Amino acid sequence: MKIYFLGQTKTEYSLNISGEKTINMFPEKVSSQNNSNQDNTKIVLYGTPGFELYKLISAGYPIRGLHVVNDKLYVVCYDGFYRIDADDTLTKDGTINTTAGRVSMSNNGTEILVVDGFNGYIYTISTNTIAVISDADFPDGATLADFLDGYFIVLKPDTGRFYISASYDGTSWAATDFATAEAEPDYLVSFIVNNRDLWLLGENTTEIWYNSGLADFPFSRINGGFMEWGCDAKYSIAKTGGSIFFLAKNRQGNGVVVRSAGYQPQIISTPAIEQQIKSYSKTKDAFGFTYMEGSHLFYVLTFPDNATFAYDVFTNMWHERQSYKLNMWRVNCYAFWNGKHYIGDYSNGKIYEMKLNYYTEDGTTIIRKRRGPIFKDEDNRKNIIVHDLNIDMETGVGIASGQGSNPQAMLKWSNDSGHTWSSERLASIGKIGEYNKRLIFRRLGQGRGRIFELTISDPVKIALIDAYASAELLNN
Repeated sequence: MKIYFLGQTKTEYSLNISGEKTINMFPEKVSSQNNSNQDNTKIVLYGTPGFELYKLISAGYPIRGLHVVNDKLYVVCYDGFYRIDADDTLTKDGTINTTAGRVSMSNNGTEILVVDGFNGYIYTISTNTIAVISDADFPDGATLADFLDGYFIVLKPDTGRFYISASYDGTSWAATDFATAEAEPDYLVSFIVNNRDLWLLGENTTEIWYNSGLADFPFSRINGGFMEWGCDAKYSIAKTGGSIFFLAKNRQGNGVVVRSAGYQPQIISTPAIEQQIKSYSKTKDAFGFTYMEGSHLFYVLTFPDNATFAYDVFTNMWHERQSYKLNMWRVNCYAFWNGKHYIGDYSNGKIYEMKLNYYTEDGTTIIRKRRGPIFKDEDNRKNIIVHDLNIDMETGVGIASGQGSNPQAMLKWSNDSGHTWSSERLASIGKIGEYNKRLIFRRLGQGRGRIFELTISDPVKIALIDAYASAELLNN
């Protein structure tokens, strides 16, 4: 019989409810035709992208930020500000005054504003030079930068104020060119420009402003542009598909992920995801970015040292990403440049190209895992004997030589809802060209509250389609 096995990450507070995990695979909903000629939607799982080394910038240090202007990619690593031209030439154009921490960058077409939490810097594109903003009215301590209608925008830390630069001049700031988000008296935490609206996120509330064209100060609050949700992690904010995403909080609690729907909040995190977030001792250092893979729009949210979750706007489903021997994905920042996805490493100074058809992380193993739901009798009274489990997947995907030439899948199971586990069983996915290979695990014993977990670590294409079990209930 067909069993429910594929799906999203869904680990509840109690494993007896659900311990589902999807790691380094993303769900996709596809239509399949059944025998009655009706279309049914089912879930399949594909392997997440790997990445290949593009540039080593400065060994042993994180890539602190990436930013694209026209045909050039700009990089901050350690204290260096670098430019990569379309011909892949790498040039160090200058330095900034800090060596660690995330940076934020924005541009007005001729200048790039860089903020590092201490100073602001202007990079002049025509001269390839970078310098500290010397204007005493620039609000030092800014951690985020953005641009709207000719103006650079930054927040002043520990206030409700946001400041704007002179029009198309990031070196010039006036002490009076600020406004305060004051529908509620909470400090501003984060902000983002989305569809020419300025979203200002406080500790517990959010206001949306626009360019009203007033002479003294050009921005005004939109009537009705207010949400009773604030931001819990300033770098968690990102946008795609006309929506913004962020780790949210309000006066009732925190630890939920929110997506904007118009000017209204929509909680997209599941109770299972929220439970995991609430278990972390620190969440304010979470950071997020978005990217598109085919028709999939992903919001990727990382809690350093703890986990990386990815939400798919296309399916409204979550999965997890992990790098080898880490709890999280090693990606620290992202940029789409010259039609390709580039990512910066959190620790080693490397920029990679991220590719769906690349099956390692710069040669390092990617471990892909799916842990299914509890397989049990309806009233959970009878044991189930499992004669075999057939995983329907694309087979014959082996490579010519080396690891992956005879790729294997590993299966283990739990008979107590995920508290303890069996030893692993191995079965072949099929050498190159063995397209009729069937992935079957036989003689799997009996138990109550059975959970299956499938793991694949070989560097091959992964496409899980369905699962079938031959099983029977025992009478005693």
